Amino acid sequence: MSDASDALQRAITLDNKIQSAANTISSNYTDLVSLASRQVMAGMEITVGTDSSGQINASDIMFFMKDIGNSQRTNPVEVLYASMPAFIYFNVSWLGYLLEPLMQFEDSGLYTQSFASQDLGATFPVAAGDINPSVFTAIESTSDMLSVAWAHATFTGDSSLISQYYTTFKNWTDTLVSENPLAPNGLYTTADGLSNPNMTNLAIKGILAIRTMAEISHTLGMSDDYDSYSGTASSMVSQWQSLAGASGHLSSTYSAPDSWGLIYNLYPDKLFGFNLVEESIYMEQTQWYTNAASTSTGQPFGLPFDSNNDAAIAKSQWTLFTAGTVTDPNARDILVSMVHACATNMNNFTVFPTAYSSSNGNYIGGAASPAQGAMFALLALNITKQLTPAGSSSTSSSSPKSHVGKFTGGAVSATAFAILVALAVFFYRRRRSRTLSHDEKIVSITPYAQVLHPGQDNATSGPTPGSSDYNLGSSNADSRSPNTAAELRGEMQNLRREMEAIRLGTGYEPPPEYEI
Repeated sequence: MSDASDALQRAITLDNKIQSAANTISSNYTDLVSLASRQVMAGMEITVGTDSSGQINASDIMFFMKDIGNSQRTNPVEVLYASMPAFIYFNVSWLGYLLEPLMQFEDSGLYTQSFASQDLGATFPVAAGDINPSVFTAIESTSDMLSVAWAHATFTGDSSLISQYYTTFKNWTDTLVSENPLAPNGLYTTADGLSNPNMTNLAIKGILAIRTMAEISHTLGMSDDYDSYSGTASSMVSQWQSLAGASGHLSSTYSAPDSWGLIYNLYPDKLFGFNLVEESIYMEQTQWYTNAASTSTGQPFGLPFDSNNDAAIAKSQWTLFTAGTVTDPNARDILVSMVHACATNMNNFTVFPTAYSSSNGNYIGGAASPAQGAMFALLALNITKQLTPAGSSSTSSSSPKSHVGKFTGGAVSATAFAILVALAVFFYRRRRSRTLSHDEKIVSITPYAQVLHPGQDNATSGPTPGSSDYNLGSSNADSRSPNTAAELRGEMQNLRREMEAIRLGTGYEPPPEYEI
């Protein structure tokens, strides 16, 4: 209680900062982030581990999220993906605490699949893990995990998590490439329950995930992997733009030019600054959203997230992701106002749901869900990235900021630097080199034809679960290390940040300071 007055002042300062930033967009947007903040924070439990003697281990911190409003699942990755913008804005290091229990489980001998699991089990607060997730969620879940992992790395400047689990991320991505995300067959499902063949939204999610892995590889100095994944993503996105945009706007499925939807999975392309998708696509899609909203007089609470869903369901989290991709502030504000209409609907007494009727705002699902962290999608676009993007002339042109907040001051002293060098060499000598594999770039990919359902002749067979192509035993711990130069550079960067934090005495004090 001795810190109560200071804590209150920090909270007031943070509130004022959020309101000031949100008000530059609109008062409606300010209301949305205010509501979302509470739901994100209330959806988590924080744990601190103990050592062998039963003493508190302050470095063993994990966050666990409940799928509130939908199920009792623990750390559902599609909800982590949706809530990601809020953590980027508040304190992006928290994403690492959410990822850690998932990665520990999926990097253990208990988990043998070669793709990411969709959660840590179905009975929160028990995090038992799911050892046999559906293979048909592979594109969705793997893409979610890669996006969240890269968000943690690029906005903190801390590459330790992506370095530690690099082999796991690589194996997931190789499986993703082999399953051809450009043309997902009708057996793959999205987090929204859609399972049509050649889904535009799911395809671009997988393609951007491959591009994300290229960025992870670049950051860790894995040049061969970077070239392979970057080339694959570029080849796929070129074909995707032709297949999905043939009708003048992005269709929901390639084979149905009259289909449409909120192509919210374009958001990581904007958030991470990949610029993989041509700007003309964004401009055309922005115009389409504007026209669709102006003619949807019977749907004041939002555009349905996909025309292939007959229930005309609007989804707040995906509407705000979509708002983060448009090129016109007017289109952005229209989408925001639709979500605001639902949040303030006096005929609906449910706590700010994520899924509701686009015509009357009636509740469908996701009451009080932490997925509403997506309301911060617009503010997150203004947060400064701390890692040098691929294509820059140098990987060390600027020192990344620590994840504990904004540091000020001069360079580390010569003594501290010598300690850093000694520690870096020590860590390096403990690691062994690994053999790198090089994936061939895709030249041309043909999308699947329409999948025939049971009862019809020549039904398309679905993919089969892949098995991990690496051992998860302790003997392979060193295989996670990238090449020599990248490993040494990564250790130096991380140690330098920690020494700087100690020197300045900042610690991990809430709330963090970010350039907004």
